[in-house]
Amino acid sequence: MSDSEKKVKQIIRLKRYEKPPEGFFEGFLEDFQNRREQLPAHRPEGFTAVERIKSWWNQVGVTKWMVGCGAAYAIIAIGMTWWEPKGSGSSNQKTNLSPVKHEPSKRPLEQQQDPQKKNQSPKAF
Repeated sequence: MSDSEKKVKQIIRLKRYEKPPEGFFEGFLEDFQNRREQLPAHRPEGFTAVERIKSWWNQVGVTKWMVGCGAAYAIIAIGMTWWEPKGSGSSNQKTNLSPVKHEPSKRPLEQQQDPQKKNQSPKAF
């Protein structure tokens, strides 16, 4: 083994027992994102808009989406119960909700047809 390999193995043995303090990775991630946002953008304008949308999408939590969707659902439900379409008349107007009654015809089916159409023969093409 060469000297450099021995040194690398010694360093790995020493570093094996080192651990970062609690919360290190969360703090590192926040610092990294803050630095990245503060850097001037050297990218095309459309690309930065896409990046901003992606970062906003990743930062919004599930709870915020659930609350927002619930509020939107409540607004739509309230609007649908209070909304009255145009041309529906006043709400005081009574509607006829009685069932339709079927009254059979007293004439047989052959007699109901128009006699002029009965005598006509089908036309040839």
